[in-house]
Amino acid sequence: MKKVGIIGYGRFGKLLVDLLPDSKYEIKIYDSSDIFDDSIKLYSLDEVLQSLIVFIAVPISAFEDVVKEISQHNLYNTTIVDVCSVKVYPVEIMEKYLQKHIGIIASHPHFGPDSYSPFKELKITIYPIRDIYNRFDELKQVFESQSI
Repeated sequence: MKKVGIIGYGRFGKLLVDLLPDSKYEIKIYDSSDIFDDSIKLYSLDEVLQSLIVFIAVPISAFEDVVKEISQHNLYNTTIVDVCSVKVYPVEIMEKYLQKHIGIIASHPHFGPDSYSPFKELKITIYPIRDIYNRFDELKQVFESQSI
């Protein structure tokens, strides 16, 4: 079972947990705030960053600080995926701060927590910025399996 990390357990982070198949992924969540939900186990940032794929699901105002903090950790075999609604800024930030051995995939969900429905076909744009671990196709298949 592959480990997937989610940084940020706000509204979109919660949606990501629902979208990722439990049977395929062990999901580890980190949030800088206290979460008062006994059904969710939170992990340290270091533990989450040991995942093969790590989604950054934080507000755009916190994005650069989070990427800077990630860059201070020793990552191995990791691909970072953003879910921001804008693309140029997050890609510039990730390329600026993340070391060359860290994979980068940019994504732009054309939906959010309010518009998501398992009964509607939704769209997401994903682009392999630095797909050194060949995870783009896997992510594409995961989203396609959810009719996204």
